[in-house]
Amino acid sequence: MTPQSGYALLVAAHGVRLTRVKGKPVLFSAADQLVFLTNDFVAAIWAHVQAGVTQAEFSRLARDAGLDGKEILSGLLESGVVTFLGAEDGPATLTAHAHLKLGDVIVLIGFGGPRAEAVFRESFGHLTTSPSPSAAHLLALESAGGICGSECGGAADWVEWRRAGAALKELLTGIALERSDRTALHAATLSQDGDALLLFGPPGAGKSTLAAALGVSGFNLDGDDIALLQSDGGVLALQFPITVKSESWSLLSGRYPELARLETYERSDGQSVRYLTPQGAGAPEPRRARLIVRLERAEVGEARLDDIPVEQALAVALDGGWSSDERLSLESFDALIACVDAATCFRLRYSDIDDAVATIGAAWSEARRGSDPADPRTPWM
Repeated sequence: MTPQSGYALLVAAHGVRLTRVKGKPVLFSAADQLVFLTNDFVAAIWAHVQAGVTQAEFSRLARDAGLDGKEILSGLLESGVVTFLGAEDGPATLTAHAHLKLGDVIVLIGFGGPRAEAVFRESFGHLTTSPSPSAAHLLALESAGGICGSECGGAADWVEWRRAGAALKELLTGIALERSDRTALHAATLSQDGDALLLFGPPGAGKSTLAAALGVSGFNLDGDDIALLQSDGGVLALQFPITVKSESWSLLSGRYPELARLETYERSDGQSVRYLTPQGAGAPEPRRARLIVRLERAEVGEARLDDIPVEQALAVALDGGWSSDERLSLESFDALIACVDAATCFRLRYSDIDDAVATIGAAWSEARRGSDPADPRTPWM
């Protein structure tokens, strides 16, 4: 967070790239299809601009280099390669800004007031990272009646405060998917000793709830909703907060006492949710999937695991998947095959969450032992 108030922030316009031609610094705007010859000063500070820099800081850097910062900035703004962080109606006055890491994407978000920042900090603060060149620039403005989340230069979309956390999650999720060049899987990702457990399931299958329970039962919860498929078949979880719907609060309250103290938000589908920060949250790493489980809820009965054939396992992994062009490329197909090929695949039908946790734990232990008969590791507890 930035301990300033009432400032504007300069950022690189989306789709602008700095390069050199025969030693000369050149800026290319993909949006305008224009090339601009610039100077060594702009090239030297371009990473600062990509990460977001105040006008005062820009002027200081120019002054230290013996240059007229006002003239240089005027030229950059006129050419459209830099802009002020703001909505479509102009630059925003910020009270703070932060950088966050969403998988392989760095995002800059500016706050128009302390309440908007507080909403972000409670649910998404674990995603913050050091200032870095950013692939996306977002705004979280506020008024007495609500909060506005938007991309830089985009339309202001105001919602009431009761929807604030959910609206920010929707905005961040969309940006993470759009800016990544990876195929995204709709799965919860848990890990142990470097390997991953992937939970898939349709709405209502209890994916997030079961993932949260497993996250305090011997597994690390890397993410409860989205995993990015890597070229070698590994998965990288997006570590958004765990979404806990109202019907699951009582199921998880014993495992997460802090759940009762968290703010309640209303999603666009009318669901009341609370957002849990994953325990031991840190930047997840790409992991190989060892176990893939497709969840099905039942009204009654003991938990039951059934093997699923390869074609069903592929269909499970693809269900709810996402790519920027809404197509599965040959490269992503090869990655998907590698992911499924490395994993044991089951369908789990369950009615009781404790029974499901124990059943998955046993299946995990068997899958780990099956990978190396000589492996003496202690079974999962």
